[in-house]
Amino acid sequence: MARTIAIRPGANVPVQEPPELDPRKRFRELMIEQLRKVSGKPVKVMHYTAGLYLKKIVGEAQVELVGWPVDVPFGNLSHLKGGAAVVKQLLHELKSMRLYFRRLLPEEAKAIHQSHTTPGKCTPRPPRHPRADESQHHLRRVHNARYPRTGAKTPAIVED
Repeated sequence: MARTIAIRPGANVPVQEPPELDPRKRFRELMIEQLRKVSGKPVKVMHYTAGLYLKKIVGEAQVELVGWPVDVPFGNLSHLKGGAAVVKQLLHELKSMRLYFRRLLPEEAKAIHQSHTTPGKCTPRPPRHPRADESQHHLRRVHNARYPRTGAKTPAIVED
């Protein structure tokens, strides 16, 4: 909505309103603001990975996120499929208080932490890329080697 200001009597010039912040940025700001308000602690970051969410948000801040949409996987906002539409949906849910934080009792926090429950279905971890030099021989930089050391240094698949 544009408003006008009078420069001289009778001359109105429209003034541009500042555009709405990036929905992802606005969503993150509102999440952190609500998280600080509910937990009462100076939380700096909301964690969207299952392990850090359970450790930092549920375990340390003793707060639970309630109302995460079922069709949106819980994960990093930059990696969500659907792009800006999904982030706008989450922002709308947050503004309408259907997505909110709830303070937990210590027993509840411990139970959630032990059951590894996240607000929504977690995004799977992407598979690691194989080595670029897989199945190639490498000469190691060994001076005065007793025997030549050739071959791959690590297996083709590295398990975490």
